[in-house]
Amino acid sequence: MPAAVPERIYRGVHAADRRAERRERLIEAGLALFGTRGYHRTTVRELCARAKLTERYFYESFGEREELVLEVFEHVAGEMARHMESAVAAAPPDPLAKARAAIAASVTYLTDDPRRARLLAARGDGGEPRSRPAPSRNDS
Repeated sequence: MPAAVPERIYRGVHAADRRAERRERLIEAGLALFGTRGYHRTTVRELCARAKLTERYFYESFGEREELVLEVFEHVAGEMARHMESAVAAAPPDPLAKARAAIAASVTYLTDDPRRARLLAARGDGGEPRSRPAPSRNDS
């Protein structure tokens, strides 16, 4: 079994750190483009241009565009959950105050950057925002 090749340091930065930084740039580009143009109107080439990376680096981190949109979705949802948890922890002990704090934190988080709201309103499979199904004739 061949010995492992040590990671190369380039400009003082380890390869793993460079990969993580490129991945973060792609996630930021995903939020910017998926959150404004939508998933179906955003190409890998546009994501790479926004992140100032080549497609090689896109595919180093993600197998396809859907993997990136899901990663961006998880990033935004996790960040919102942390904001809500902080607000709930700082709220008075009664349940109504905690509920109000959570709601206020989520609304503030989404309105501070509307791209987040658009992304979270999208389907988990990377589609565009869901709309309510039309009522059937049997619905009263």
